[in-house]
Amino acid sequence: MAHEPDEAARWATPAMPIPPGEGAVYVGCIAADALADLESGPNWSEGQRRQWVGRDGWAFHECQEIERAAPHALAELDVGDGATLSDLLHTFHTALPYSEAEWHWLHRAYYELPVGSGRWNIIRRQEIQLVSSGLRQVVYGRDLLRRWWAWRRETDEFRGQGTLDVARGALSAMVENFHPDPKVQEDRPYRELD
Repeated sequence: MAHEPDEAARWATPAMPIPPGEGAVYVGCIAADALADLESGPNWSEGQRRQWVGRDGWAFHECQEIERAAPHALAELDVGDGATLSDLLHTFHTALPYSEAEWHWLHRAYYELPVGSGRWNIIRRQEIQLVSSGLRQVVYGRDLLRRWWAWRRETDEFRGQGTLDVARGALSAMVENFHPDPKVQEDRPYRELD
């Protein structure tokens, strides 16, 4: 994983508490950050295959932060806005390169490991057993991290799938609906959900 120390600090900080009543705004702000970090695929060559760059970690962290904030946001929103956010989260989840069980495990593992513990290397070395679609499966952390890398670059099994654009569309709609700054809403590049 190649990154500069100051870049790593941006996504290696401990989870900050979400102020009461601010969950939806936080989702909108983090969605804007995630959208920026998923905006363009990082440059890579075959010699750099599977090497994460700073934006890989940032985008992963921001997507995990959306997960962490979503229950707070859903609890504070009225029925209509809550349904909107719930639908956008569903669209976002289905576009990710993980099953629901894999994403849940990654979320838990990511926040249980202390900052500075080398959590990417710890996750990479994990072999876990999950139940997904009614089947017990062995999943390897290295494969989960490889999928994130390939999905961000729209290569390997994600080539031509368009799922990164679906995720960007959901994030863009989260920004549009929940970000407090209208200027950010106007600047979002992905306005349409597929």
